[in-house]
Amino acid sequence: MDHADSPFDLRLEFRRGGAFLGASALALPSGLVIMTDELVKLAQDDDELVAVMAHEVGHIVHRHGLRQVIQHSALGLVMSYLTGDVSSIVAMLPLVLVQQGYSRDFEREADAYALNYLLAEGLSPRHFVHIMQRLEEKAGRETNAFSHYLSTHPPTSERVQPFVEAAER
Repeated sequence: MDHADSPFDLRLEFRRGGAFLGASALALPSGLVIMTDELVKLAQDDDELVAVMAHEVGHIVHRHGLRQVIQHSALGLVMSYLTGDVSSIVAMLPLVLVQQGYSRDFEREADAYALNYLLAEGLSPRHFVHIMQRLEEKAGRETNAFSHYLSTHPPTSERVQPFVEAAER
């Protein structure tokens, strides 16, 4: 992905997901995108990884992680005010930063970003469809953080529908 003119400092790192994350990817507000080795092994071609990367960049561009931190921090401030316990803010921030359960609206927005990116680059939207369907199948066979992550996201069939429609045009 060429983002030379982007105001975002995007970086991609690969990590072993292990039993906890498995095949997954996540974006941090700093611009860091982490893809697990298990996701790379699950992909059948590089364009599927590009589709996932575009989705994660969509989270960064739309500042979903930062918006979540602010929302959770505001909640923490209210809780601290109500309970008088300031430590609740400090305890909550690390959890918010690594939390993968973006709201369904955030997921739809990141999906739309990925779809637009794929179309602009002349890549088939079916790459996103294929990797998402494989991820869903894998999550059905395993219990890990990603299988929980899928349960907090819109259903895969709903998410891939715009990609299927775009591929058929």
